[in-house]
Amino acid sequence: MSGEIKIKEAALNSVASSIMDITQGLGSEFISNLDNMSTIDGNKASINSYDEIKECLKNIGSAMLSTSHNISAVGYAFKGYDAAASNVFKSRKN
Repeated sequence: MSGEIKIKEAALNSVASSIMDITQGLGSEFISNLDNMSTIDGNKASINSYDEIKECLKNIGSAMLSTSHNISAVGYAFKGYDAAASNVFKSRKN
């Protein structure tokens, strides 16, 4: 055993980056809210559904972006813990 505990920072950053990449494309798809064939009530319902879908996509995107930042923050925090643990192990050896 090497006496070292290290987080796999590259793997953690890769996951955070992948989530960020997915988030950037989320909601960019075009969904038409134009309906020339439904009844007036159907058209209103269609527009309301469209607005709700866009809001949901926005909220999902925000949550995923926040998650990717949290994952990065965890990686950063673990770097500090790794350094502190390393110092403890080194001081015990001496």
